[in-house]
Parts: sequence; C-alpha cells; structure tokens
Amino acid sequence: MKEASKQLISILEQVKSHVSDDSNMTWTRYESAVELRTEINEHITKIRNFDFENLDSLKTDFLVTCTFQEHSISNGWAEEFLKLASEFDEVYEEINKNRR
Repeated sequence: MKEASKQLISILEQVKSHVSDDSNMTWTRYESAVELRTEINEHITKIRNFDFENLDSLKTDFLVTCTFQEHSISNGWAEEFLKLASEFDEVYEEINKNRR
C-alpha cells in the first residue's frame, strides 16, 4: 500500500503542476486555481497519512468530462491527462483491493 500511495501522490503532483494561477477554470467546479490546488494538497496530505476516505471522491475528478479532464482540455495538457487518468485507475484499483 505504501508504494501505491507514493504513485498516487506522484499523479496528483503532476496534475497540480498544470494548475497555474492563470489557468482557465471555466469548465471546472472551481472558482480559482488556488482553490483547486488547495483541494489537491488536501488529498495529498490524507494519502501521505494513509487516509483513503476520500478516494472515491478523488476518482470522480479523474472521470471523463469531470474536473481534471476539463481543466486539461482548456489548458493544453489533455494527452498527459489521459495517461495520468489511466495510471490513477490502476493505483485506485490496487488500493481498493488492499482496503477490503
């Protein structure tokens, strides 16, 4: 589970690296890039503490036409998003398998 947590944090850090102050946030549910980065940081903190309570909520952000994909399309990193979403799905399944 420790390695999966590291992978998940790495994925989130890569997503966060694309969320700059001048990001187009129009199609996301966030008012500002700061708000989105803050939420990503909160997820990272929980994962570092092996708290996966919000993992399903985080999965929603990686779904097609949800927060991260909409941000990626509006801000020029859609191809990388697809790669990260695929990696997230694999890590998500691994973590859920070990939580049961």
